[in-house]
Amino acid sequence: ALLMVPLVKGYGLNYLLTATILTGVIQLLFGIFKVAKLMKFIPRAVMIGFVNSLAILIFMAQVPHFFGISTLTYVFVAITLIIVY
Repeated sequence: ALLMVPLVKGYGLNYLLTATILTGVIQLLFGIFKVAKLMKFIPRAVMIGFVNSLAILIFMAQVPHFFGISTLTYVFVAITLIIVY
């Protein structure tokens, strides 16, 4: 999610399609070779920290888009946050 915009901006949509297909192939290979068994060696705190930092990076990438939009958008964001929490 964080790399899509810079990838398209720098190289075009063809590279995005290629990167998406390559990601799927890598995930398929991980499944075939049962790499998930190695996840038991990664502490839970490390996984939680990684996911939280990724969420913060995605949120910070979206912050500039919050300004200069209609009031109705803010209402929808508030409703969505109320539903989520």
